[in-house]
Amino acid sequence: MRIRQVQFTIFSIAVTGSVFAYLLSKVSFVDVLNIIKDIPVLWIALFVLFSFTMSGFRVWRYQLLLGMSGYNVSSFPLFLVTLVRNFFSDLLPARLGTLVYIYLIRTRLGIPLAPAMSSFAYSFLFDIMSLSILLVPATLVAGFGFRSSSVLWAGGVVLAGISLLILQALPWISHMVAKSITTWKVIPETWRDRIHVELKNTEKHLLLARRKGMYWRILALSLGVRSCKYLALYVLLLGLVLPQGYQIQDFPLAKVFLGLCSAELASSLPISGIAGFGAYEGAWSLVFQLLGYEERIAVLTSISHHLFTQVYGYSLGGVALLILMLPYFAGKQRKKSAVRERSDCIFWLQFGLSIGLCTIVASFILLSGNVSGAKKSDVMLQPGISAESEVQGAEVLRAGVLVYEESGGIAVADIRTGESRKLTGDGSYPRWSPDGRHVAFVQGNYIMLIDVEDGMPKKLSEVRDPRAVCFTGDGKAVLFTDGQVLRQVELQSLQVKDVLRDGRFLEIDISGDGRLLTATVKTVTGFKVRLYDLYSGEGRTVARGCSASLSPDSRYVTVNSADHEVLYLYASDSLQKVGEVQAPAGYRFDNQFWSNDQELLVSTSEGDSKNIYIHNVLRGTARKVTTSGQCDRADLYVNGISERF
Repeated sequence: MRIRQVQFTIFSIAVTGSVFAYLLSKVSFVDVLNIIKDIPVLWIALFVLFSFTMSGFRVWRYQLLLGMSGYNVSSFPLFLVTLVRNFFSDLLPARLGTLVYIYLIRTRLGIPLAPAMSSFAYSFLFDIMSLSILLVPATLVAGFGFRSSSVLWAGGVVLAGISLLILQALPWISHMVAKSITTWKVIPETWRDRIHVELKNTEKHLLLARRKGMYWRILALSLGVRSCKYLALYVLLLGLVLPQGYQIQDFPLAKVFLGLCSAELASSLPISGIAGFGAYEGAWSLVFQLLGYEERIAVLTSISHHLFTQVYGYSLGGVALLILMLPYFAGKQRKKSAVRERSDCIFWLQFGLSIGLCTIVASFILLSGNVSGAKKSDVMLQPGISAESEVQGAEVLRAGVLVYEESGGIAVADIRTGESRKLTGDGSYPRWSPDGRHVAFVQGNYIMLIDVEDGMPKKLSEVRDPRAVCFTGDGKAVLFTDGQVLRQVELQSLQVKDVLRDGRFLEIDISGDGRLLTATVKTVTGFKVRLYDLYSGEGRTVARGCSASLSPDSRYVTVNSADHEVLYLYASDSLQKVGEVQAPAGYRFDNQFWSNDQELLVSTSEGDSKNIYIHNVLRGTARKVTTSGQCDRADLYVNGISERF
């Protein structure tokens, strides 16, 4: 038995260590401390408010359950017990620490074992039921897709059903165990007799709640417990992300609830280890990425959020435990007393007033403070970043040449005159050279180069699985993708070398100095835009999405939103969201790519008719520049100056 325990402990430690090794390879502990340090006092106050309200509902529920058994317990000592219960619940794996509640109300508050066990059992079951009730609607609006949402929804229903069955069978289970315990010869006879008596008494107290019709009250208080718990976790999450430039609408409660719930459930597993560290962060990071959040913010919030809540919970629980250990709370056996039961009307009035008061206080705190909590970043004030991009009719464009896919081939078009011509009848993914004289593209299993003036193509390299190309900043080489490998071919020598490996590369762009490279990478969890430092070899995930490209000064990275209605702009140094470009009115768009001009990028409208648009990022305007309806994946080379649109 001891060997199994040692093996299980080693396995748990290994899981925790592996998870943290991965997480801390994405962020540093200094980053974790900095994001915690930046939490505004407003959000800490809201977190504490909902946390204390959650404990208040727990106390109320315990008083109701113990009162049904004839034991009147004042609120303050029961509140201390609840804080200690919360402390040990987080500390020990599989929530075994919650059993400390039974020990404390027996030894410190003098409650007999039977009502202690009865109140614990009902609280545990109704907590599960209330969680399943909250889980079902949350899955309907989460970003997992229809099938996964259906599975989670069904899981919530099954969880509620099992809880109801156990709830109805609980007195019978207690009766059957009490009956059979007398035959267990491995247990000393005196112990068997004592356990038999306690289980029979527990059966009586369990039946009392059913006879008195208290289930709806207990369920209401349990919903209050769960709601306040997840609201506390939610406002703490907002306190972490809002100072980083995000908005409240980026983290809607109905969406992130599944991430919060998953992390809590993971920390309840037996393998979660001490304080749930490892399992909590791993589940949080994974689910938040599945919900569409970038890897870095998912990892960073997973560690910082858990660290803050644990320090907070241990501090309160430790103080409460010290107070309970005072001689004043030496537990003498408490005798039954007449407990005045409040009518249903009074209970529901008090419950409604409690919920209303909590809502009013939270609203007052929100209205009296800075709701967004976001810091003004220097990047957000830079020209070229428009947070409100309205598509307008353009007057005059800069002089430039557009290259794009059309009807299975590649075409070029003069922006000023609108004249276009076919460059090649077969090819895809065209990209301009830095001097605007050549175009690199994919043709079958070959990486090709063509001179725009004479139209003479040249084979650069044969590739097994080509997808995307781009020129290096000096124009002397072409980068191209080959499945999960990014390679480079020199234009003069045609020598090929590997640059880096990752998931399947779909789109690429490189900075002028050759240091930064951004790519859309397909992984097992979906599409991500990643940013690589080719000098150091470091790779970071910018966000989930596609349409990776860099601004000419390398300061911004583009990421298309999941609904293809907004192109987000991220700072390449901090990976913080700093602006956005809206899709053309009435359209969705894709395959956005920044031109060689700081203000202009191109996109393809989605739908039955696919045309190329040019967007002015600074002014938030756009103009359609093709009309055939069969165009895609453009690149704009600006070679002159005219009036800006």
